[in-house]
Amino acid sequence: MTAPPKPFAAEARCVRLNAKAENAAAIVPTVERRTLSRAANEVLIEVKAAAVNPSDVKAATGLMPYAVFPRTSGRDYAGVVIDGPPGTTGREVFGSSGDLGIRRDGTHATHVAVEVEATVEKPKDVSWEAAAGIGVPFVTAMEGFRRAGIPKQGETVLIMGVTGKVGQAAAQIATWHGARVIG
Repeated sequence: MTAPPKPFAAEARCVRLNAKAENAAAIVPTVERRTLSRAANEVLIEVKAAAVNPSDVKAATGLMPYAVFPRTSGRDYAGVVIDGPPGTTGREVFGSSGDLGIRRDGTHATHVAVEVEATVEKPKDVSWEAAAGIGVPFVTAMEGFRRAGIPKQGETVLIMGVTGKVGQAAAQIATWHGARVIG
C-alpha cells in the first residue's frame, strides 16, 4: 500500500502585524518565515505583486473591529499558482478575497493561499503590478454602482474623487457601460 502524497507546502516570507497600532505612524510590521499550504478548495500562489489599500491601514489601526492579530496584511494580489486542484498549477492569476488580510493571512507575503473561485486569469498584456491593483478599488466601485444603479448608455455620472483608485475604477466601469463621466 502506498502512502498518500504529502501536501505541498511553501516557505513564505510574510509581513506580520502582531497587534493593533494606535495610528498609521505607529504600525510596526515584522517579517517572518512561515510554512504555507492550501486547503482542498484553495490554490497556493507565488505572489509577484501585492497592493496596499486604505483598508490595510484601517485594519492595522483597529478601524475595522473584526480584524484579527497577529496576521499577514494585504488584500489584493497577482501571481502564479504553484499548487492547486488539477488544471490550476502554472496559471497566472490575480484577485482579492473578502476577509483576506483582515480576518486571515493576506497578500503581503511571498506566497498566499486563496479559494480557487477568488482567482481570475491575468491577461498577458497586463503587468503584475497593474493586476494586483485591480481588486479592492474595482470591487468597491462596482458595489457602489450595484447600490446606486449601474450606469446606462447615454447617462451622465458624477464621480467625486475621480483621481483616487476607486474613482478611477468607477470612471472606467461607467465609461464601459456607455455613460458620460464628470469628475
